[in-house]
Amino acid sequence: MEQAAYQAGEEPSTGDVIERAEDLIEGLPGAPQDAFLEDLDYTIGWLRELVGWLAVEAGGTPDGDPMDGSVIEPEEAVMEALHTAARHDAAIKATKAEKAEAERLAERRARILPDRADLEKIARYEAHLSRQIYRALHELEASQARRVGEAAPLARVDVQT
Repeated sequence: MEQAAYQAGEEPSTGDVIERAEDLIEGLPGAPQDAFLEDLDYTIGWLRELVGWLAVEAGGTPDGDPMDGSVIEPEEAVMEALHTAARHDAAIKATKAEKAEAERLAERRARILPDRADLEKIARYEAHLSRQIYRALHELEASQARRVGEAAPLARVDVQT
């Protein structure tokens, strides 16, 4: 019943999932009744047997492929479904990681450079300070020239490229 609801796109309640999981754990073939899953020694053969058992419990039946006459066993179908779900989850997480990285870089750039209006103000202030520095430098040069008795021009023109 849960499998049909899942395939129809309906989400089971948490209680149903927990109850079904407990039932499946209690019915594991080859596992002692009171053992914890973490304490069991797994072998490849036993894991394959468990996958087959889970496939049958989930209602899997061998599917025939009309193209080449091959048969897909329930175990293969379960493993393929798990593999597909894992690839899907990995793709979603990779997409989220890329999005988070892009957001992080955008925030970093925003902290490094001020916005356009502030940059224009800074450029105007720098130009003003540059003009003041040159004016002060020219006055210094003129006063040094006058001090040693040389002629100091009254007006100077700076040409910048």
